[in-house]
Amino acid sequence: MCLDDKDSEEWLRVCSRKTKRKHKATRPAERAAIQKHIFTLDYIDDDSLETVLGRFNGIRSSLLLSKPDRTFLEGLLKSINQAFTMISNKQTEPSGIDVVCLGLGNPAVHHASLRQLVVLDLLLQLDPRMERSRTHLYDPVFKSVARALIRKLGMHILPNNKEGCYKLSPDRFYFVMLPHCAPALLNNLLFTNWSPSILSHVVLFSNGWKEARQELIASGASDSLRIAEELAYITALESVVQIPGKEYYLLWSSKNKLREYRDFEGMRVQCFSPVEMDRLPENVWNIPPYSEKTDKEISCPSTLTQSSRFFPDIIDANVVPNFIDSNTDD
Repeated sequence: MCLDDKDSEEWLRVCSRKTKRKHKATRPAERAAIQKHIFTLDYIDDDSLETVLGRFNGIRSSLLLSKPDRTFLEGLLKSINQAFTMISNKQTEPSGIDVVCLGLGNPAVHHASLRQLVVLDLLLQLDPRMERSRTHLYDPVFKSVARALIRKLGMHILPNNKEGCYKLSPDRFYFVMLPHCAPALLNNLLFTNWSPSILSHVVLFSNGWKEARQELIASGASDSLRIAEELAYITALESVVQIPGKEYYLLWSSKNKLREYRDFEGMRVQCFSPVEMDRLPENVWNIPPYSEKTDKEISCPSTLTQSSRFFPDIIDANVVPNFIDSNTDD
């Protein structure tokens, strides 16, 4: 996995509510949880690094001081610890865990993204196995302030948008955070690392797989073959997915009004049972393995373009206003 920390080119970004009020002539179309097209809005400036840091520290303090927030964080940590216990033994117990976060959004603009970054930051502080120096993030909406914030926190930014096709090392353990990302992104990550020796070292914090598939089907998409392609690798491993700490997920259900919980609604800590993977038919793994020699030529099964129906976040309707931007202050 290439971890060279370089800036990538500028990207377009979704406007905040505050900015949209200032630009009433440009109004985004209403969209469902699954959307066939994303309309690009104008360029807007990030808030200053000082302003974003102030909000970051405020959210961080709230999470540490509020009892409900601490309960949420403690439950998340316990679920992660249970997951790594499930996939390891005394010989392979992880002493260090690499962290990868894809699709965070822009924390310099989106308040939900900033809260998700705060939670990631606290996980790095509270779990000694996770190192900031081995934590890498990527989202095409990152601009200068978001990059500066992430680097100031001691984390790194992946240099290229590989749409989830990042090669992981079989010698490392990974915690992969995909906050409300489209299933195609996870599908691509699995495709690139399609080996039980690698996937048995991965713990995910992402949308629940069954929920993602059900929502794609419920979206009314008539192209069942396309859906099958988008979820091919996810579906192949569904029977071996383990979800530790299920008792904690009721906390951030749609009935909970705390916005910190709603920012993680539908997400699950998930891992793959090594024992169950060994029981899968051998032909499940008969897919040409990813090779570093073909890195420049590899074609992921799903290309996340603006015209892709599965590009947007797969999130509950209650989460949409919070994930885009819940700040209504002038």
